[in-house]
Amino acid sequence: MATQILSVEQAGLLREDLCQAFNATDFQLKLLTIRQSQYADESSFRAAMREAVTTAQKNVLRKYQMPENSNGVAEMTKVLAFHIIKTENLKPSKAHRKAQAMCVGMSLGQQQSWVWPRFVTPANDTASTVAPESDDDLESLHLDED
Repeated sequence: MATQILSVEQAGLLREDLCQAFNATDFQLKLLTIRQSQYADESSFRAAMREAVTTAQKNVLRKYQMPENSNGVAEMTKVLAFHIIKTENLKPSKAHRKAQAMCVGMSLGQQQSWVWPRFVTPANDTASTVAPESDDDLESLHLDED
């Protein structure tokens, strides 16, 4: 499939649509869920992140009649890179990196009120789930009694 060529206005709207998609409530709720969840390993964390990104990208891909999969994202990246080369006079490699960032919500220069969560290795913290073994353990908690 040949990559679409969008007018300057259409490409600008595509950029705005991506920005709105990553600021939309459904995407933000997925980010919140990811932040609040504990993942067993980094691969399950990355899968959750991919699923969240897909949520934001799908409607934009559909609106611009691109496949709602990785091929569509690649096409959207090419379209944006071409637009960036033309409007910002960037070298193709820099334009491509900037377009990739836009496609995953990491658009530089955009006002974003959110940050990508980071994977945190699960801790083997048993302190909060193990009952005290003796009265001395309870006293060490320094509980105030009224």
